[in-house]
Amino acid sequence: MSILGTDNIALTQESANEASVEASLSFLSGQESTYTENLLDDWFAQMLHLDRNKKKTCKTHRDNLERLMKHAAVPPWKLRKQHVVKFFESRVVPETGEPLAASTVAGYCSSWRSFQSFMLELDRVNEIVRAFNVRPE
Repeated sequence: MSILGTDNIALTQESANEASVEASLSFLSGQESTYTENLLDDWFAQMLHLDRNKKKTCKTHRDNLERLMKHAAVPPWKLRKQHVVKFFESRVVPETGEPLAASTVAGYCSSWRSFQSFMLELDRVNEIVRAFNVRPE
């Protein structure tokens, strides 16, 4: 079961997270920005209400995805493997030059897999293809 949101092209009611999302996704414009915000809101709602994750867990997953999108400067349906690789290559512990801890990498990957599973449900894929002429992977 999944939450199929309203038409993701239309603006939704303002939420508490909206200001932070707008700031972190400022590289998106117009329809891409609106669709992304609504898609993230729907994913958050599914994690919270259907998957019964704690709110803090849902926020962590959302923040992780926003970090990847901000680093790649692409909407979520254009994220590819090379974006994830470049993201991890850019993340090192400043004091030591070491890569991120395995548990941190696992947390990021868990967030991205969760979102990808959500986004790749057939109804959403078809909606993204219709709106942006791009098939998410």
